[in-house]
Amino acid sequence: METLKNKRAIVTGGSKGLGLAIVEALLAREAEVVAIARDEEQFGPAREAGAQMISGDATDADLMNRLIVEQGPDILILNAGARLRMKPIDQQSWSEFSEGWNTDVKAGLAGI
Repeated sequence: METLKNKRAIVTGGSKGLGLAIVEALLAREAEVVAIARDEEQFGPAREAGAQMISGDATDADLMNRLIVEQGPDILILNAGARLRMKPIDQQSWSEFSEGWNTDVKAGLAGI
């Protein structure tokens, strides 16, 4: 197993699901991990694993720019995304239909 000792990682959406698994895998390889998530009530598992948690929205370009400058990560994982409602397209409003674009794509651009 390759060590990531002295490497800094930022993971968006790092409080649960796939993001939490990524955080745990990075920590297991000794990386310093900063995880970003919107819901502070979900911080427990990642914080307990050893990640520094930051409350924020990955679509916030100012936040992402500040973190990149301050943290100088070696690894950036843009995992945050919307939980889309599953229903036929003709039953979705424009807002519902656009949620993936306005979250997933915007978060990717903010991170890059």
